[in-house]
Amino acid sequence: MTMLERVYIDNYRTLVNCEIRLDTVSLLLGPNGGGKSAVFDAVRTVKRFVGGVGLVTDLFPGADVTRWQNLDSQTFELDVRTEQGLCRYTLKLKHTADRRRCRVFLETLTLDGKPLFTFEEGEVQLYNDRHAPGPKMNFDWNRSGLSAIYERHDNTKLTGFKERLSRIVFLRPCPPLMVTDSQTEAEELTIPGDNFPSWYRFLARQDISQQVDLLQELREAVDGLEKIRLEGPADSTVTLRVSIKGPMGGPPVAYKFGELSDGQRQLIVLYALLFGVSDERRVLFLDEPDNYLSPQEVEPWLTAAMDAAGRSVAQVIVISHHPEVIDHLAQEKGIWLRREAGGPTRVETGRARDTAPLRPSEVEKRGW
Repeated sequence: MTMLERVYIDNYRTLVNCEIRLDTVSLLLGPNGGGKSAVFDAVRTVKRFVGGVGLVTDLFPGADVTRWQNLDSQTFELDVRTEQGLCRYTLKLKHTADRRRCRVFLETLTLDGKPLFTFEEGEVQLYNDRHAPGPKMNFDWNRSGLSAIYERHDNTKLTGFKERLSRIVFLRPCPPLMVTDSQTEAEELTIPGDNFPSWYRFLARQDISQQVDLLQELREAVDGLEKIRLEGPADSTVTLRVSIKGPMGGPPVAYKFGELSDGQRQLIVLYALLFGVSDERRVLFLDEPDNYLSPQEVEPWLTAAMDAAGRSVAQVIVISHHPEVIDHLAQEKGIWLRREAGGPTRVETGRARDTAPLRPSEVEKRGW
């Protein structure tokens, strides 16, 4: 089972010495500007960096250094629980005084406190699965040293962490951007979900039985939905179509995915994330997934997400302002992020905030 248990971020936007501990289901809430999306972006950027997506200066620009601090260092830590133990990834960056460039000062990975990898001042020290030191090598401090390590018979713990990190799925859905056609398969859903037809095309080829389960869930979630299918040659552009029950008991009517309402598209994407693929190692990090949903649609999806966590997915982390979500999760699963007088983000757990006799959403509405 994979789980992102802890995030530590220092000197990144409004996040200063900020530590967040996460559960199988967690809700990040608080006023706009409180730092919720900064946490989302920071974790996603670390994932991309370790995945070798880009250079450190491009992924961690000087504009993201906390404005009111005159410090040149940034620190990011992720604690990821795997079957083998607790992995802690640490990344320390050094920015130039003009904030135009930065470099990797320190990058480490440990398992239950024992070293698996160290990259410090341009030199990489490798360790094997028994935590014994291996070869040293010089490496470009503009990139993640981990990104260059490939699996061997004696480094499966290190590469296992990379594989787990790659399974964190980030979504900030925007239905108006979602297209109808797919030119090719996509193994990953983009942040706004605009490539959903291409991702669904990939899913449909993986596990037929899983798509049967997904269709059953969609029929219960989306009013009148009968079928979802891809139309077109397998080696060419295909169109995603959704059949909805016809009026007066007539035959179903087929619509292109782009012809559905924003809310319908949003629901289909959200349920596909939960039920379209069964992978107990996936972590879902969802930024305001309840946007575009009607009040009667929020609670069923939320219940489905909570049921899926620890089963078809490893973990669900949600950012939300929605009263229904807040009242459902805040007391037991809530993590409040807020700022005072333009200062740094402060973190408080739901268990530490007794809102009685008011509902948590009412307290949030009043800004208390």
